[in-house]
Amino acid sequence: MSKITQSARGERCQIRFPGVCNYDPETTVFAHYRLAGYCGTGIKPPDFMGAYACSRCHDEADRRTRHLEADFVQTAFAEGVMRTMVRLGGIMSEVSRYGRVFGERHPVAKLSDEDVGRIRALNARGVSYADLAEAFGLSVSAVGKICRFERRYVITAKWRDCDADG
Repeated sequence: MSKITQSARGERCQIRFPGVCNYDPETTVFAHYRLAGYCGTGIKPPDFMGAYACSRCHDEADRRTRHLEADFVQTAFAEGVMRTMVRLGGIMSEVSRYGRVFGERHPVAKLSDEDVGRIRALNARGVSYADLAEAFGLSVSAVGKICRFERRYVITAKWRDCDADG
């Protein structure tokens, strides 16, 4: 289960189908939005295409129940996906367009984004791959791939909130 799907626990439903939603955060799950080209039989869409949904809205979205017109359900579900993306904020900045986590948040990441930046900066100043490999406990080839941006080519941005005055 990904961080995004786990994040649904205890969240408010973001689909909120009128007359259907139970508004109960205890029943909220991450419901995947099915869009042609991104899913199929036995294939779930990537996690960036989903919404926090209570159990009743999830049933309606997946058409296990049919209290509302299909076109309305599809539109309201898409709006729920957008509301969920806003709520996810920081998590979404660490997920590729294919729904894969990258950077230091990846489950098998051995380096922080800060360490990756240090390796690249030290190499730019002339420190060899071998010396960097020894210092950071990596193989020489792994250091080379990091320095050539073949690995860890994306570093997650650090976001901050600021007021209108800057």
